[in-house]
Amino acid sequence: MNLPKTFRAPHLRHLLLTSFDIPIGSPLLTTTGSIVTLSLNLIPHSAYFDPNALLQQVSLMPQLEILGIYFDYHFPGYIEKQLLRTPIMTRITLPNLRWLGFKGASADLEALLPHVALPLLEKLQVYFFDQLTYSISHLRQFMSTAENLWHNIITLAFHPQCVEVMAYPHEGARMYTLSIRLAAEVGSLKYDRRIESPRRIEPDRTQWRELLGLFVNVKTLFVDGRLVRQLSHALQPSTQESPTELLPELQELSCPVMASSDNAFIPFIDARQKAGIPVTIINP
Repeated sequence: MNLPKTFRAPHLRHLLLTSFDIPIGSPLLTTTGSIVTLSLNLIPHSAYFDPNALLQQVSLMPQLEILGIYFDYHFPGYIEKQLLRTPIMTRITLPNLRWLGFKGASADLEALLPHVALPLLEKLQVYFFDQLTYSISHLRQFMSTAENLWHNIITLAFHPQCVEVMAYPHEGARMYTLSIRLAAEVGSLKYDRRIESPRRIEPDRTQWRELLGLFVNVKTLFVDGRLVRQLSHALQPSTQESPTELLPELQELSCPVMASSDNAFIPFIDARQKAGIPVTIINP
């Protein structure tokens, strides 16, 4: 469907675009100040927009409550080159945004987060493309100041097509506050890992710890049995690390009976016991 250049929708409330090929500065987007939901899906390379342009457009949508940005491609190093040419100068506040979804390269999200304030954000979904490495330093800073993204429980689950981190505000909660998936065939941290790939490389301990470091308030950690070996290695502190440096408020670690029978988590449990902050292993 081709919209005329003069098309306007000043009273539009919900807009979902899929595989669209219109510029981010289109009047369709610049004249929708009352919009509540904006979802940009399967964004093709031909419709790529730099972070400055995106921030400028959504700043004109003060009523926005749901924002989805889902790219359909990833070219390593592309966003970095764009930012070298045009550094982000804009900082905006979306006073009513409650749900943010993002799919793309970690560099794209890392470029956006320092320049946007989301005081009412309640739900964050993140899906990173295949990358050799992931940078999430700004995501960590963003989460540390997001008052409504509170979480006491996280789960690390292995699915047929992915490994996913889910964070919940309390036990029994049906709605998560945070979902993170990272895709990688060859790379360190693998949340969406293709089982059939013959080139799989084990997750890197440093990046596991960096990701787990996002969850400073977590009290209960659920671990899928197939992730026990990797997570137990990541949780065990080295001689230079404090036992409470990672997940300092953790009280319970839940994993299957067979997974815990090989005592994989004993070094971590012992280190926390000696530090005076014990963690109990429970078997669901």
